[in-house]
Amino acid sequence: MYIPEATYRIQLHKGFNFSQLKEILPYLHALGISTIYASPVTAAIPGSEHGYDVINPLEINPEIGTLAQWEEINRFLKEHGMGWLQDIVPNHMAYSTENPWLYDVLERGACSAYYTYFDIIPQYITSADTSGKPANQQLPSAINHPPSTNPMVPFLEKELNVCVRLNEIRLAFSINGFSLQYKNQEFPVAVSSYNWICACIPGCYQPLLAWSAKVKDFGFLPAEQWFYFKKRIIGEVWNSLRLRDLALKYCRHINERPELLGELLTFQHYQLCSWKMSFTKMNYRRFFAVNSLICLRMEDEEVFTGWHQLMLSLYNQGMIQGFRVDHIDGLADPGGYLHKLRDKTGSGAYIISEKILQENEETLPGWPVQGTTGYDFLSFVNQLFICHPGKQKLVAWFSKNILDESYEDLVFNKKYAFLKSHLDGDLNNLMRWLAPLIAVRKPAPPANEIREALAVLMSAFPVYRIYAEQLPLSEKDQQWIGQAFARAVLKAPSLEQALDWLSSLFKADAKDMTANEILYFLKRWAQYTAPLAAKGTEDTVFYNYNALISHNEVGDSPAHTAVTAAKFHELMENRLQHAALSLNASSTHDTKRGEENRLRINLISLFADEWISLVDKWRQVNQPGISRQNDQRSPSLNDEYLIYQALVGAIPEDCRISIPFRKRFDAYLTKALREEKNETNWKHPMRNMKEDATILSAISFRRQGIS
Repeated sequence: MYIPEATYRIQLHKGFNFSQLKEILPYLHALGISTIYASPVTAAIPGSEHGYDVINPLEINPEIGTLAQWEEINRFLKEHGMGWLQDIVPNHMAYSTENPWLYDVLERGACSAYYTYFDIIPQYITSADTSGKPANQQLPSAINHPPSTNPMVPFLEKELNVCVRLNEIRLAFSINGFSLQYKNQEFPVAVSSYNWICACIPGCYQPLLAWSAKVKDFGFLPAEQWFYFKKRIIGEVWNSLRLRDLALKYCRHINERPELLGELLTFQHYQLCSWKMSFTKMNYRRFFAVNSLICLRMEDEEVFTGWHQLMLSLYNQGMIQGFRVDHIDGLADPGGYLHKLRDKTGSGAYIISEKILQENEETLPGWPVQGTTGYDFLSFVNQLFICHPGKQKLVAWFSKNILDESYEDLVFNKKYAFLKSHLDGDLNNLMRWLAPLIAVRKPAPPANEIREALAVLMSAFPVYRIYAEQLPLSEKDQQWIGQAFARAVLKAPSLEQALDWLSSLFKADAKDMTANEILYFLKRWAQYTAPLAAKGTEDTVFYNYNALISHNEVGDSPAHTAVTAAKFHELMENRLQHAALSLNASSTHDTKRGEENRLRINLISLFADEWISLVDKWRQVNQPGISRQNDQRSPSLNDEYLIYQALVGAIPEDCRISIPFRKRFDAYLTKALREEKNETNWKHPMRNMKEDATILSAISFRRQGIS
């Protein structure tokens, strides 16, 4: 097996491509780097700076370079005993018409070979959707059932009827056929509605009508044949001046009549709607709460095989020596996925999973991987380099003077609030999967109580997810579930009956008459607790609980217990025994702060008393910069305290506040306040801090001689 000794993360994009990577390879080799740890290299949204918005997993991103250029890099690596660790993104793709698979689904609906590739949630769930296999089979047939719902396209700035009335949605015709245009976006018109378009004018031109019927008839062809046929048959009209003018005339006729355009919209294989609707209704699974990233049904063998063709081919050619699997917790069956990947690559591939481990949580021993991407190691190191008595003093001061809510309560409340404000539509989808169970597992409480109990349970869940591979659940999963139910009952005692009913599902075994339905629901449930943990905690609580912000970090937590030198050695011995080949990261492309920034802030714990005294002085100095907005102190005490710590981490050594630094810091605070989601957020952005408050905070550090 190839084992990397020292990896160097390379973020490839238009501004740093294969050619530029090739130039620095000698330097990286001289540094002792053994492995290029590359960001996703497959075709992504044009201009993407990260590559996780994949549009075609079977092509190398042309903005990065060509296969020939990669082969040149590969020759250098082999000559110098170096390797390539490739980041892959099996959970999701870009929700964009740049995505040819998704484009085909929007254009041809169930006729598309990719119709079942995307995780589109059926509108109605019946027991037939989740049963149909023998009772002891692990995976119910719903996993292989095609969706019966037209996916939402939540990218409009207003409600659909308003956009139609204002003529913001227009029917157009081009070399690609009929399309619906909205601002700078373009969506294909269903080929099944071409005939309706060409028949909408009384006395319509028969040749064009016959042409549209032919398009509809051939819309059932396999994907490759359809792509070829479409190009040829659309060309028949586009290349004929008379037919093209007629097609454009029909577009104008419909665009001038909102009622006709509205009727045409009902014939599409998708639902155009406002992006705001996604907060309360959502019929496809997303990456976290990002509408523009649609998830895949990677548990389906056809999807797995189709998606991995290029990556496995490059691995077999020796171009890739290992894989880093992005967001493993988003998959329906992470263990099953990793076993498939291992089967395809054999024992020689180095495979790691991006997995956020909470304290006292370990990866499943049955996973055929070498370990994780190392966020847990980051936490160990970060907790080691701190004065824990000083940290406790800071926590006590913070709780008394700024935020009296406990960290545990804050986590629950923020997860619950995020679930209700951003994932409410996803909660409805989970209730759809529960519907067959509610119907047959009597006595069942009212559905609205079960729904609320489900929200409370998800908010109380202490780790990212369970791994429901079979019933009964593993002992470790049962432990996390038990903790969650105990906390949920404390938080919502009035829902105890509904929580008891839900608890029976998590305690079921394979002999249960509804075992298939239960197992499938638990898999679905786990796919949503993971993003809720990430968004509710890492991207919300970590901007609210500011006792010592260096521990508000991916993989770390303010709640983690002390790591003494002796404890650190114990953790490393355990790591050597159970995850010796895991990556050991101190910073990644996902971390909120670099190592130096965190270490600076950690040092505050060495001088807790002096720090508290200085904060009191800075508050007095900066009092003129405090204002009131919406009858609230701006910045709040908590935000002001965040500013002081953030400046300690970021301020230049000479304490000179340049205009570029001021702009960068202001941009950071804008992000922090929107992630905090108190006075402003990404949904309804607004400035809730005067820039002069930021400047005054920086000036106060100079006055105090802090460096």
